[in-house]
Amino acid sequence: MNDSSLSSSRMASNSTYVAADSCIRLAAVQRLVGSWRDVDALLLILGVDSRSNETTRQLMNYLVFGLAGHQLTDMSLGFDDETMEDIMFLIGCDSVYVYCNPHNVASLLPVVANWRCLQLHCLQKDQFKDDDLAEDFKIRTFIQMTEGIKKIGVPYGATEGSFSPMMIEKWPLIQGYALDDYGTGGFFTMHHDVVDVADRLVPLYTTLDVPSMTYLITHILPTFEHHWNDLVAVVDIAGSDGIPALTENQIAEPFNVYFMHGQAQRSVRQEGSFSSLCPPRVLVGLNTCRAAMESAAKLSSSPPSKVVSTATTIGSAAHSGIATHMICDCSEPRGALSCTRTYFFLSGHCTLTTAETPTSDSQQLQHIYMACIDAVLEAINTYVRTHSAHESERSCVRKLRHGVSHRKLKLHKDILKSKHNVEFAMTASDYMGRSVELNDGQYYPLVKTIRLTVYDIPSVEHAGKLAGSVSFGESFMDSVILTQSDESDVSFSSEVIVLTSSIPRVTSWMAVGWECESRKKIADLLSESMLRDLTLLVVNNQFMRWLDGNLYLSDQAVAFEHSQLGFVYLRLEQLKRLQLYDGGSATDVALLIIEYKEDINHHLPTWIRQCSTLAVSILPNTATHRTFYRQFLPHLKSGELNGPVLEELTSIRAEYQEIYSQLCFHCAVLAAGSSATPMARAKDKFANMGRFINHLRASKSLHSTIVSDHDLPALVAEPPMLSANDHSAMPHFTHVQTRNCFAELIIKSIDVFVFCSVYCYCIDWSSRQWQGSVGSDYSVMGQREYKVGGVETTI
Repeated sequence: MNDSSLSSSRMASNSTYVAADSCIRLAAVQRLVGSWRDVDALLLILGVDSRSNETTRQLMNYLVFGLAGHQLTDMSLGFDDETMEDIMFLIGCDSVYVYCNPHNVASLLPVVANWRCLQLHCLQKDQFKDDDLAEDFKIRTFIQMTEGIKKIGVPYGATEGSFSPMMIEKWPLIQGYALDDYGTGGFFTMHHDVVDVADRLVPLYTTLDVPSMTYLITHILPTFEHHWNDLVAVVDIAGSDGIPALTENQIAEPFNVYFMHGQAQRSVRQEGSFSSLCPPRVLVGLNTCRAAMESAAKLSSSPPSKVVSTATTIGSAAHSGIATHMICDCSEPRGALSCTRTYFFLSGHCTLTTAETPTSDSQQLQHIYMACIDAVLEAINTYVRTHSAHESERSCVRKLRHGVSHRKLKLHKDILKSKHNVEFAMTASDYMGRSVELNDGQYYPLVKTIRLTVYDIPSVEHAGKLAGSVSFGESFMDSVILTQSDESDVSFSSEVIVLTSSIPRVTSWMAVGWECESRKKIADLLSESMLRDLTLLVVNNQFMRWLDGNLYLSDQAVAFEHSQLGFVYLRLEQLKRLQLYDGGSATDVALLIIEYKEDINHHLPTWIRQCSTLAVSILPNTATHRTFYRQFLPHLKSGELNGPVLEELTSIRAEYQEIYSQLCFHCAVLAAGSSATPMARAKDKFANMGRFINHLRASKSLHSTIVSDHDLPALVAEPPMLSANDHSAMPHFTHVQTRNCFAELIIKSIDVFVFCSVYCYCIDWSSRQWQGSVGSDYSVMGQREYKVGGVETTI
């Protein structure tokens, strides 16, 4: 394998790791070294020269390849055996020495060339062919690096209390230090105090920064979502006839297998770190009452952790009929993600009735659950503003009470005032899922989880009995930059990303006879529709962005069918306004905006009753697009149908601008198929992902430095939206000229502005004298250029 292919293939393990991130991680290591009284510098030796020390390899992977957490122990990521054979770092508080060879320098330069006060030692290719000369150069470099440094830390990784400095004297390079040819006057440990610092480095690996956050969003979260979707699919596959016979165990099985497999992969050093992690639990119907949930929680918390779902069936967990709902509470087995949802087995609406149906337990629980969603989202925003868990809890409970009051539910006001009935929980975890205590007023770069549960909700169908409980929880992370205007006190700019927002917040199935019959009647009415094809129903509220399903258009109605919710059926005479925005081109996504009369709200699924408008996407180059424009659009424009005349918009309505842009990107990702990059797929889920990552990168780079309000926009400016198959910006090598003992390297990058001084060394073997050259440094916002002398390489 040649140098360039080696570099690109290994870098692909974290293709979003840019130069600025590496500089930030190096600065974190240097701050850590500066905080140790017994260590002046940190020594890292890779390959056979350190007897392939695994802990050293982990730190090098952290710095050079952007890995973190469990990735560091994955042998398929980071350095491979061929590359790691001949690399050495010595990291001081304000300087870095790097030794490498002509074969692996191409893998290192994209990252290390941006490091501050770097001294790079590399032999020329033709000289490296001489094994004796190369070995002599390495030992002399090592001696020069460590000269004058008394206290040296090594990430050896010995078990607790078993490290002895003499252990590293077994390393081949350390043994070479004592050879008479170099005149060092004895063994390495005679001149240097050596300390094992492996355990002290763990906080670095568990800290959430841009590389670890990006990996969490692009790799860990999709796996989490996949198993969650498998859990939902169990109910989908069962269908209305099979749902009553499903057990809690059957529904939870996909996540249970995922969780148990993840726990089995823990290393011995990680045991005891995950005491806060609870196994997945799925509880249905009356099993969601507080007594049953607390019993399940005790069972899961007692070692060994047990799966808490039971053989209770959906058809047996209710006072009569089938259970109305289930609570799903799942955590990522080796990380920080946690998610809680309440899903319903009854939709609670009948599309074809002429009058509003009486309130049922299902409707009551759904409305309280929606109030919980609003309350948790309000709590997240409050915490991001105040960094106070107590203030967040107060705003959450206030919002919950307001939501229940606004929906005019038949719920006694004392229930929401009792802590026995309302439970707010906020936790924080590092990248490895270990719990961290939150103190008010302090910012923590951690994944936080807020969960709100309303217990023991009274039944409206069975007086004196309980309908069960509802619960909702989200994991999120925030970023903070300290700011100050010319005449004010220090404040902060913040950005938040809700990591589990892509897990469906609301889901309901039609599992009882009268709901299924209503669905069949509507299907019969639409059997002769002009159009029936796949599309997206844009809801655009806090409960969901859009739903995928079938669009039906006829001369009597517009209808949308979803596999779980059933039909959204709107007769044309029930519509107030119809508007169409086509983006100005036949190749753009068209949006049919439907504004309906308020008196038909009770015909609609609970989750979309607050909207007053819905929109249907009409994707370009599809049968839907062709049929709509050829057959249906002329009738809507002419007013021939029993409904409003269609208005064609020249610009998108303000409330749909953001969702339309997201919809266009979503369609681009779908069109790209398997060629869509992980970053593009993540951007499709999180509209503010680019803004958040930029904000977090600036936050980590500044490290508590206060910036002016005027400078903040330039620091956190969001890069242009990527196309579906673009990778995140990487340092781009634009020019290399190879000369005798000189290579001119120009690196251009669009990342955070970093100052860097580069020193490169070679050796004149005719005179055995060191020669040093200082690389010129050109730094401008938005572009950096480095000319590095003293290294001969081809990239």
